[in-house]
Amino acid sequence: MTWAQRLKRVFGIDIETCQQCGGVVKVLASIEDPVVIAKILSHLTQKQIESISKKAVLRHNNLVMAYLTSRKGFMPKTPQSTNLN
Repeated sequence: MTWAQRLKRVFGIDIETCQQCGGVVKVLASIEDPVVIAKILSHLTQKQIESISKKAVLRHNNLVMAYLTSRKGFMPKTPQSTNLN
C-alpha cells in the first residue's frame, strides 16, 4: 500500500484526485528528509511573516493618512516634480 493510499484510507485525504476538476494527479516527488522539510517549512514561515508585516505596515500607513486627511485643513505633501531638461 502506498503512502497516498494510506492517507486516503486513514484520513480520507485523496491526493491522487484533483479537487478542481476531478482528474488524476500524479505525485512527482516526495520529500522525506526531516532536515530538508524543516528548512522548507522555516522558509515558508519566514515568507509568511514578512508578508504579514508588510500588510500591517501598509494598513497602519493607510489608517494614519485617513485620520490626517479627515482633520480640517490638512493637506498631504506631494512629491515635487523635477525638471530633468
